[in-house]
Amino acid sequence: MANLNVSAAHSLQLVPINRLSKFAQIKAGVMLVFLEQPDEAEAIPGSIRITTNTEDGKIKKSITYKRRTVDRATANLLEGYKVTRLVAIYTDETGNQRVAGSPDYPLKFSYTSGDGVFTCKLEGEGNSIDPFII
Repeated sequence: MANLNVSAAHSLQLVPINRLSKFAQIKAGVMLVFLEQPDEAEAIPGSIRITTNTEDGKIKKSITYKRRTVDRATANLLEGYKVTRLVAIYTDETGNQRVAGSPDYPLKFSYTSGDGVFTCKLEGEGNSIDPFII
């Protein structure tokens, strides 16, 4: 199993699949057209970790981040993500925007809470390393 980490990712955004009008991947690039703007993940700076593993011919993706507990509306938003198919957009350590997940291989969302912080996790699999936005 190969393990690749993007350790300095930032600017994480979440996009429910139903907000995408177009998703086209061409080699290492992807083009997105939105019906509505992505949601800012509001990750605590420095908390985003992106891991990609190759296992049995599939590429497994995992994004974890922490978000401060603000109010009940935040918890309701996160609960909604648990039943939604998602794509994540993030900026990698070199400043390039990349996309994790796709309409065919969406990410699943889960979270735990404690000590005033939500610990959030997105997981999925796909056929390629996260493409760049073109």
